[in-house]
Amino acid sequence: MAPQSLKKNYKCSRSLKQFYSGGPFIVSSDGSFIACACGDAINIVDALDSSVKSTIEGESDTLTSLALSPDDRLLFSAGHSRQIRVWDLETLKCIRTWKGHEGPVMGMAVHASGGLLATAGSDRKVLVWDVDGGFCTHYFKGHKGVVSSILFHPDADKNILISGSDDATVRVWDLLAKNTEKKCLAILDKHFSFVLYQTFNILPPTEIVQVKGIGELLEGLIPYSQRHFNRMDRFVRSSFLLDYTLGEMSVIDPETETEYRKDKKMEEVKVIASVSAMEQDSEGVDQKTPSRKRKSQKSKDKSNKKRLVA
Repeated sequence: MAPQSLKKNYKCSRSLKQFYSGGPFIVSSDGSFIACACGDAINIVDALDSSVKSTIEGESDTLTSLALSPDDRLLFSAGHSRQIRVWDLETLKCIRTWKGHEGPVMGMAVHASGGLLATAGSDRKVLVWDVDGGFCTHYFKGHKGVVSSILFHPDADKNILISGSDDATVRVWDLLAKNTEKKCLAILDKHFSFVLYQTFNILPPTEIVQVKGIGELLEGLIPYSQRHFNRMDRFVRSSFLLDYTLGEMSVIDPETETEYRKDKKMEEVKVIASVSAMEQDSEGVDQKTPSRKRKSQKSKDKSNKKRLVA
């Protein structure tokens, strides 16, 4: 039987490229697409075949949080620049932007009605915004650490907001409370680490209690978690100074900075040249000094010979 000839040239029907580089991502309500960070850009990825449907080009800002409106028409993004942007997914254009936090936004959530946006900041604040107007409607404070997660009650009739912080507490806020002291309905302070939070989020309580050695595990994680949160809190506080410094440095005119470096380099060259000249002069003085001493010694010897002859 003669061997069959195989095809040697092939045409690529579909190719996959990198669409996610780490960072925030959000899944649509119907599960049809995923919005995820890819460098400074945001990719809208088809959940069925992993193809990139569209790309929203960023503005050189590291993304920290993403959120979708209940109807999946609006995309909310935030980053280290503290700028909150609202994107229309049909036109891929930024239709609204504002800034409110003193540090990076770590989490966002949209109310079931679609009219309110809640943001959790590294500045320990919880803010609620009017989506259409872009103004702040509520300001909640009380967390002693970075607010890392935020969530509205799924029932649109219940105006309740829940926030979680690195201070190992979960706070429940009432959006309709007029008295400042009554805004916080409850404080849950029995959480110990973000790792346990993820575990509790995946497994139901009935399965968690059946895990062998769960009690010893929790007791062993308490000291580590406390040290970890203290380190993270110090790190975030230090990043505020870095963000401020980089922000102030960005206002320097590149041409002015280049001229300044040239002038500075010329001054350094002049200083080095003057120091070299001074060193050469000092060496010349040191070389002349012995010859003068020899001349004086010869004159003394001649005078002594004259005295002896006399």
